[in-house]
Amino acid sequence: MGLAYSLKFLWAPIIDRVDAPIVGRLGRRRGWMLIAQLFVGLGLLAMALTGLKAGLLTLGALALVVAFSSSTQDIVVDAWRIEVANDGDELGLLSSAYQLGIASRS
Repeated sequence: MGLAYSLKFLWAPIIDRVDAPIVGRLGRRRGWMLIAQLFVGLGLLAMALTGLKAGLLTLGALALVVAFSSSTQDIVVDAWRIEVANDGDELGLLSSAYQLGIASRS
């Protein structure tokens, strides 16, 4: 499932140039953040509800949806952080805060 993060460079240009479907009026970054977070949540909920009774293949497909959605969210958050920073110092602070959040989740 970690392969989704390794290959996110393949769909990052599309995410960067295309507005999110349905919620595009929120803005390109916010729309994709919302969609990615919804798919992560729905995928995890589906994994929890189905478990192994639906079969290992189904569970693996749901895990792939979660991994793809999570890496898409990572793309969008990185782009948002770069766009929102006024200068290099602020970008450094935002990057540090993001890494602190990542480290605290581990």
